[in-house]
Amino acid sequence: MDDRETVCNILMHEPESLIDLGPDCPHLLAQIVHRALHKDLEFRYTGFQDLLTDLDPVLMELRRAEADDWFQAAQQAVAEDRVEQAKAALARVLELVPDRKEARGLLEQVKDRQRQSAVRVKVEAFILEAEQKPRTEGLAR
Repeated sequence: MDDRETVCNILMHEPESLIDLGPDCPHLLAQIVHRALHKDLEFRYTGFQDLLTDLDPVLMELRRAEADDWFQAAQQAVAEDRVEQAKAALARVLELVPDRKEARGLLEQVKDRQRQSAVRVKVEAFILEAEQKPRTEGLAR
């Protein structure tokens, strides 16, 4: 396709809908793109800031959806006792949606579990040391 053909297509035909091209495309995003590409100048965005303002809710919804996926992965990691993966997934959730309370709560639970595990290891080491100490002292006499 040469340049003249491309220009002719732009002028004569409506662009294909994003929904038709990608059924998973958010409806609001498809509407925004349609408005941005509208042939009639009166219906197009008057400035880039207006376009960005309309895109904000789309971005927020996409972030929420991605955060949902990461939160599910974190829950699965917690269930399988994969603490580091759970913490990484929860960090991503909070990066995407900082005010997600359930993610903060689960992160605190994971950290508590990690602290308890560290304390348990130390206690078991002290118990083992205490059990071996009388035997060692008895041999020294």
